[in-house]
Amino acid sequence: MFTIKRRLKIKVLILLALSFSSVQANAAGYVGNGVVKFIQNAYGGWIFSTDGADSNPDECAKNLIILNGNHAQYKELYSFLLSSFMAGKKINVYVNGCHSAGYKLLSFVYAAP
Repeated sequence: MFTIKRRLKIKVLILLALSFSSVQANAAGYVGNGVVKFIQNAYGGWIFSTDGADSNPDECAKNLIILNGNHAQYKELYSFLLSSFMAGKKINVYVNGCHSAGYKLLSFVYAAP
């Protein structure tokens, strides 16, 4: 049986471990939602645009979005973009920063209701 003092130590250790665990935060800017109307391979990634709202939160030189080839979820995002393009379904787009060619960098995307 654990004593009360030992149980308290275990709880404190668990709380410390959780506080040091890494948490990913997205501070991406919302571009808007819409249907993907244009998609093209360029710069080792995919450039696309939608027919909906098209804000430019990072004031990039070009008002198109690029899925960079070195994005951690490149294959999944490319598959999602292509399938939503083919199905004509609305998506919500978030960007974070500008590509060296001036395009808005895709951060994440999800299906719009």
